[in-house]
Amino acid sequence: MKNIIQLVVVTLALSVGALAQFEPNEPVEAKTISFIGDQSVAGEFVDMTQKVEGNSFVLNGTNKEYKSLLLTVAFDYYGMPDYNSGNEVTGGLWNLAVYTKGGDYKGSIYGTVTTGSIIWSVSQPRRGFAGVASARNTRAALLIVGGTGDFFDVRRSEVRYESDTDISTGASTATIYDLEF
Repeated sequence: MKNIIQLVVVTLALSVGALAQFEPNEPVEAKTISFIGDQSVAGEFVDMTQKVEGNSFVLNGTNKEYKSLLLTVAFDYYGMPDYNSGNEVTGGLWNLAVYTKGGDYKGSIYGTVTTGSIIWSVSQPRRGFAGVASARNTRAALLIVGGTGDFFDVRRSEVRYESDTDISTGASTATIYDLEF
């Protein structure tokens, strides 16, 4: 019996020692990237589908690792701009081209826009005049479908996108959340 107890004590001591040396994997830190740019195309209303298609943005961002991140996004949404309740984003395409600090092209991450919403900011109406849209906030889910170059094996996942656009100038700021590459 004494030998069994000694064996259990030694086994526990070795297990505790092994556990003390075990270092759990560091969690992968999701990247948040900010962009600035412009709405390049307002999109076109298509009577047959009752959608605005091809509402496009070209945005540029940077982070610690890369010099330039060029994001292009094209949204489709239902109906004409609805200043009261907003519009539902119904699809679209996006591409993120990545360049090093030395200016070398490293590859692209690309995918589809799956869902989202557009909320319009409208000026207050004045005596008989309707309010005018002054800005909009777009929130969407971007599905990573694939990549090229250094990002050929990027894993399929969904990231969050949010942007604010000045309607009169087209100037836009955007952020992508939860992007790991």
